[in-house]
Amino acid sequence: MNSDQIKFLVSELNKEPYNKNYNLILFDRLTVDIREEDPEATAIRILSMLRILKYKPPIEVSQIYREGLVQGQKQVIYPTLEWLLQRLPDLKKRAYLAKYLVKVDVPPEVAVDPEVSELNSQYEEVLEAFKKAHKNRETIKNSGYSTLELRKDIEEMEKEKEIVLKRIDRTQRKLEGTPDTEVLLSSATKLRVEREREKELINQRQEQRSAISNLDQKTMRMERQLKDLQRSGAGATPENLLQKVEDDTKVNAYIVTEKLPKELETRKNISSKKIEGDSDPIEDKLTLFRQQAAIISRKKMSTAEKLSDLRNDSSALGEEIKEKRERLQGLGGDSSIVLRGDDFKRYVADLRRKSSEYKAKKAEMSELRSDIETAHGVAGYRDARDNLEKVSSIKADLDRQKGETLEEMSDLVALLTNQINSKKTKLSPIIKELRPLRQQQQDMQVDFEEAKRSYDTLSLQLESNMSRNESEVKKMQEEISTNEAKYHLLKFRVSISDLWLCRANDEIRLYVAKSTEDKKKSHRDTFLKMISEEEKRSKILKENQKGIKENLSSSSKQIKLWNDLESIFCCQIKMFRTSKQC
Repeated sequence: MNSDQIKFLVSELNKEPYNKNYNLILFDRLTVDIREEDPEATAIRILSMLRILKYKPPIEVSQIYREGLVQGQKQVIYPTLEWLLQRLPDLKKRAYLAKYLVKVDVPPEVAVDPEVSELNSQYEEVLEAFKKAHKNRETIKNSGYSTLELRKDIEEMEKEKEIVLKRIDRTQRKLEGTPDTEVLLSSATKLRVEREREKELINQRQEQRSAISNLDQKTMRMERQLKDLQRSGAGATPENLLQKVEDDTKVNAYIVTEKLPKELETRKNISSKKIEGDSDPIEDKLTLFRQQAAIISRKKMSTAEKLSDLRNDSSALGEEIKEKRERLQGLGGDSSIVLRGDDFKRYVADLRRKSSEYKAKKAEMSELRSDIETAHGVAGYRDARDNLEKVSSIKADLDRQKGETLEEMSDLVALLTNQINSKKTKLSPIIKELRPLRQQQQDMQVDFEEAKRSYDTLSLQLESNMSRNESEVKKMQEEISTNEAKYHLLKFRVSISDLWLCRANDEIRLYVAKSTEDKKKSHRDTFLKMISEEEKRSKILKENQKGIKENLSSSSKQIKLWNDLESIFCCQIKMFRTSKQC
C-alpha cells in the first residue's frame, strides 16, 4: 500500500459514475458501514462476486482474508479495489455475462424430480442459445459494421435501384417505336464489350511501356557499369592486379591488426581509468600531440570504414547481377546476335520514326475510310477493327523490343559474370587467408562489446555520482550565500545596537554624576530644558490668544467704522471729480 495506489483509487472513485468527491484525507478516514447484513453473509456475497470476476487475491482465501473484507482492512480492500478499477471495461462485460451464464445450483435431491430435470435442460438450452447470440453480436460488433451504416448503405442502394429502374423504363419507352430493337441492343452490348476490351488493351499498353522504360533504365545502368569495368580493366596487367590485391590485403591487415586492437585498448583504458584530481604537467604538454594523433587515427579509421562499405556494395551488385542472369536464362535469353550500345539506340530511333510515319499514313487512311463508310451508311465499323489492329500491332512491337532488350541484357550479364568469376578466382586464396582474420576480428568484437558495456556502466555510475555531487555543491553554495547575507545583516544590527548601548551608558553616567555641569550635558536635562522652554512659549501664546478673543468685538467694530469711513471718503472723491468735470 503506497501513496500512488491511494491516489489512483481516489481519482477513479471521483469519476463517473461514482462521483464520490473524495480527497486523500477523507478516503483514508473511511470506515466500515454495514448496518442490516450479517458479516458472514457480507463475506459470502463479496467473495462470490470476486470469484465470478476471476479475482485472484494475493493471499489465500481463508478466515483472515474474510475478516479483512468484513472489517474493511486497508491492506485487503485497497489491492482489491485497485484490481477492479484497473480492469473496469472487461469486468463490466464479465458481470453482464455472469447475470445470465452463472448456473443456478440445484440440490441433487431436487434435481431428481422429472419436472425440475426438464426445466433444467430447457434452462441449459437457453444458456447455449444466449452464448451463440452473444458470440454473433461480438463478431458483428468487431467486424467494423454498425447498424446505422448498414441502414444507410441499404437506403443508398434502394435509391440507386430506383434511379436505374427509372432509366430502364425511360429507355424502354423510347425504344418502343424503334424497329430492330434486338439488333440495336446486341450491337450496343458488343460495343460495350469492345470498349471494355479497348480499355484493358490500353492498360496493358501502358504497363508494357512502363516495363520497357524500366528495362531501358536497367540497360543504361548496366551499360554504365560495363563501361566502368572496361575502363578499370583497360590497362590492367598482372602486376597491377597483384598490386591492387596487395593493397587490399594491407588495408584488411590494418583493420585487423591495428584499428580494432587500438579501439579495444582505448575502451579498456577508459573503463579501467580512475578519476584523478590533479593532472600531470608532462601529460598537459603532450595533449596537443595526442589530439593530432587521434585526428589522424580517426581519418584512417573512417577511410577503412568507407572501403568496407564499398566492398559491401560491390558484393550486393554481384548478387543482383547473378539474380538477373538466372532470370534471363529462365526466359531463354541466350542469343549470340544482339545489337549493342549506339547501334541499339539508332535502331530504336529509326523504329520510332517509322512508327510515327506509319501512324500518320494510317490516320489519313482512317479519314478516307470514315468518309466512305459515311457515304455507305456503315460508319464506325472500321474504326473498331482498326483500333483492334492498332493495339495488336503495338503489342507485337513491344514484344519484339522486349525480346531484343532481354537479349542485350543477357549478353551484358554474361560478360559481367565472366569478369566476376575471373576476379573471384584470383581473390579466392586471399579470401582464404582473411577467414582466420575475420574470426579473430569477431572475437575481438565480442571483447570490445564487453569492454564497452563495462565502460558504459562505469560512465553512467560516474555521471550519476557527478550529478549528485553537483546538486549537493549547488545546494551548499546556496546555503553559504544565504548564511552570508544573514551574517552581514546581523552584523549591521549588532553595530546599531552597540551604538544605542553606548549612548545609553553615557546617558546613565551623566545622569548619576554628582557635578551639575555633567548633569547638564545629559540628554535628559537637555530635553527637560527644551520642554520647559516650550511650555513657557505655549503659555505666552495662550495668553495672547485670550487677549485677542477678549478684544475681538471692539476690534471688529473699529474695523467696520474704518471701512465705513473709507467708503464715505471714496464717495466724496467721486462727487468732487464729477462736479469738477461739469
